[in-house]
Amino acid sequence: MAIEQRAVQIPLQFHFEKALYRLKGELPDHFKEARRLYGEKLLPDDAWYEEHKGKFIAIIGNEILVDEDDDSLMRNAYQKWGYRPIFMSQVTREKKRVIIRPRARKRQIPKS
Repeated sequence: MAIEQRAVQIPLQFHFEKALYRLKGELPDHFKEARRLYGEKLLPDDAWYEEHKGKFIAIIGNEILVDEDDDSLMRNAYQKWGYRPIFMSQVTREKKRVIIRPRARKRQIPKS
């Protein structure tokens, strides 16, 4: 019996960083660097903070996008840098807790 062989084509949208993030369970280096830039250099700078307070920012490397609206910021960031882990935050000095909700299940479990 002959075994059928097929070439597997990986879509161009597959991102190596995303795969590594899922395998290793840690954030990519560029994300950690962007978070460090935001927390250690941008936020402590009073002039920068006053100019951008309340706005939303996205950072990859040394590039920063700023927008008034978080939805348009996400759209612009993914359009510019592709769908990959991007550090995004609202410019504020208050501590915020981020909650990532799990996906909804397809099947409802009846309440007892």
